[in-house]
Amino acid sequence: MWFTLLSVIATNVLGLFFALIVTAKLKVSNLARTMFFAPHLIGGLLLGFIWKFIFTDVFKALGKALGAEAILFNWLIDPKYAMLALVVVNAWRMAGYIMIIYIAGIQNITTDVMEAASVDGAGYWAKLKSIMVPLLAPSFT
Repeated sequence: MWFTLLSVIATNVLGLFFALIVTAKLKVSNLARTMFFAPHLIGGLLLGFIWKFIFTDVFKALGKALGAEAILFNWLIDPKYAMLALVVVNAWRMAGYIMIIYIAGIQNITTDVMEAASVDGAGYWAKLKSIMVPLLAPSFT
């Protein structure tokens, strides 16, 4: 139950963040879209080997190099962090797929609404909170 709850929240937050990045008027948005979606295409066995290496070897080396051994250690051997490791892997893999759903929702928001909010003096965060998130409600479900 905890895995599902944490995974759904983390995947949706990360997917929305990725969608906001790639729908911004950036020169690298197509490259970012590809990079964010690529983890969804990786097979489960290969994904397991990659993340096992990251959690065991990379985290241990970074922890020693940065002096952050309390945070960066082998998460897979500690029962408290093993669940979090699974949530991180699942969110990393599925966020690209969810990003595509949110991109479609963001592209369905008419520019008239966003321009009207800009004329009224709304900043980016106000438009995100008051316009984009409510209009993305079908995408959230």
